[in-house]
Amino acid sequence: MKDFLNRYMASNRSLQRQTENEVKDIFTRTVQLITKSAGPKAFRPKRPVNAAVVDSIMTGIATRLIKGLQIKALDRLTVRIEDLLKNKLYLNAVETGTSEEGKVHDRIKLAVKAFGDLK
Repeated sequence: MKDFLNRYMASNRSLQRQTENEVKDIFTRTVQLITKSAGPKAFRPKRPVNAAVVDSIMTGIATRLIKGLQIKALDRLTVRIEDLLKNKLYLNAVETGTSEEGKVHDRIKLAVKAFGDLK
């Protein structure tokens, strides 16, 4: 997964894959979906905002939007976020050692899967 992310990010370093406006649009739509569904609690599994939770949930939702797949059922999105924040494997990947390659891979994979089939 890390190799894929590095290649993907490197391939768009000069905005060759997606324009600046496309990147801003995906970011804005991702934040809007999270705000309209779970709100600020989406990034707080326990206490303050958790950067590892932010990066994985944002990536999981943005991955779906990049593919042109919409998320219309905000109530189901909220449930998926809440379920993810209860998942023991996910929590292990976002609570300690969050920069370890394996934990980055695990949390991104789990988040992409959590939102992958959402309508």
